[in-house]
Amino acid sequence: MNISEYRASIKKEIDRGNYAEYSFRAYLQALLSDFSSDYEVTHEPRRQSCHAPDYIITKKGGFRE
Repeated sequence: MNISEYRASIKKEIDRGNYAEYSFRAYLQALLSDFSSDYEVTHEPRRQSCHAPDYIITKKGGFRE
């Protein structure tokens, strides 16, 4: 997904009028995932030691806990 597709998707959701924060997350994950094939985007990963992130972006094969 490129920036133009992302913006169009967001606008479509807004124009429908029935949206919440989570309505946009799949689009953001697709946009972030397409920036580089060397990285993975995880939506709603498990809780970390200091917080509960919405996403974690990691280099493929690089995140182990």
